Amino acid sequence: MACVCRSSDQRKPGDTSETSLFIFCVTEDAGADQKSQRLKLLSMLSKGLLEVNDRNDDFANVWFWDVNCLVHQFNLVVGGHLHLIDASLKALQQEFLYYSALAKIIYTWRNHSQVMMSEYDVDQMASRQLPPAPCAARWGCIHELEIFLLATGVHNVTQNFVSACKKISGKRKNQASGRVSSKSLPLDEIALDELKAYQARMSRYMQSAVSAVTNSVFWFFLHVSFVTKEPLIACFAWLQKHRHMAVISFATSKCHEFSSQLRQLVVDRRWIDWCLDQSGAREALPAECIWDLVSAATDIASHNCTSFERRIVEYITKWLGWACLGTHETVCVSV
Repeated sequence: MACVCRSSDQRKPGDTSETSLFIFCVTEDAGADQKSQRLKLLSMLSKGLLEVNDRNDDFANVWFWDVNCLVHQFNLVVGGHLHLIDASLKALQQEFLYYSALAKIIYTWRNHSQVMMSEYDVDQMASRQLPPAPCAARWGCIHELEIFLLATGVHNVTQNFVSACKKISGKRKNQASGRVSSKSLPLDEIALDELKAYQARMSRYMQSAVSAVTNSVFWFFLHVSFVTKEPLIACFAWLQKHRHMAVISFATSKCHEFSSQLRQLVVDRRWIDWCLDQSGAREALPAECIWDLVSAATDIASHNCTSFERRIVEYITKWLGWACLGTHETVCVSV
């Protein structure tokens, strides 16, 4: 975006003069290619300042603002959050990864939606609505998957998911034993072998999903992930909406409000008791394992708090907070 700053006078908006100040603001992801492109642009502007004489200086009235996309930073915070959950699961000697297990459950549900939906009563949401699909690298979308499973209920999901998977496995066994019509099977042997290999892979995939959905540790981390991401999701929703003077409002108040909510999760740990009770982990696991879960939950909450402070709060206050002191009127002249 290119803007021109001018002091309050009688000129019309968009008029420029020799004293106009042009601002180029680049807001992109923080990837290596984007950083390289922004550095090249900054180098070009700086080179122009050094090579031309003062009378023909085309860059003297140019300000270049290099701004990271805060929404992308949010996704990086959630990505680190998921990596920490996987590290905690590995330390607890669990055989599954959190996002992978959640994706297997959701994809099994969506691929066999008719069987899954038939397990629920007609007055339940899961009988008429599919869970949202996972989206790799857009880590924030995992919150929607967690909301769907929590709204359906741990006990309902566990019982009905296992029941539906048994029906699906029984149907596949009937196909393998030749109890179904031959019209539904491929005609050539190569296609038949490929079908059997595919069914074997899907069987292992479904077994992994069932193993996760019946594991109280999985449900504990699902509750922990949901609770510790709530302030991050609120921040993401706030950033997505168009607001007047949004940067100033975010730098001076909102980012500190979300940061305070994240710090509160580290200080007040009553939410961990709620996660233990709702997931069934307190009843299913021994006391020493419970202490490990509490420690892991605390680490996850601390990570989200510090990562948010480093990636968003410190960045916005250090590099953009100074803009709140400006007194010039800014008029957009081109995009």
